[in-house]
Amino acid sequence: MLIVMRIYSWKPKISLFVWLALGSGLLVTSLPVKAADLRIEIENFKGDKGVAVIFLFEDKNRKNFPLDIEKKAPLCKQTKRIKKQKVLLYCKGIPPGRYALFAFHDENENDQPDHHWYGPPKEAIGFSNQAKPKTFGPPDFDEAAFNLGSEDITINIVLSVF
Repeated sequence: MLIVMRIYSWKPKISLFVWLALGSGLLVTSLPVKAADLRIEIENFKGDKGVAVIFLFEDKNRKNFPLDIEKKAPLCKQTKRIKKQKVLLYCKGIPPGRYALFAFHDENENDQPDHHWYGPPKEAIGFSNQAKPKTFGPPDFDEAAFNLGSEDITINIVLSVF
């Protein structure tokens, strides 16, 4: 009987220890990561006609930057009317990570950047980090990339016409 009592009294201690260990591990691993808000200021519109459009790309979708705007690649898409040749847009609740922004002036409001038949965009475009397009194509993701932590930040984009 004494042996049974020792085993029985030992089990709750082990169970309590295991429960505390697992419980504390779950608490540590389930702490939420603070998401940040991204404030995007765009300027240098040639007029107030049309809308401003931005696309936020994640590092994991870098190969799609900035051309794949119709599929699931952009994490955030925002559109806003232009006033006094400036626009302020927000992407809220973005988890920490590495991102790049593509913006354009959608003058005809067809929700896509229009191009000349020989390639360059007809509408003004811009990128985070003021990355410039290459001779025959957009900048690489790394040129436009920025890091977002848990604090809100502001990104300025100055549009260019090519």
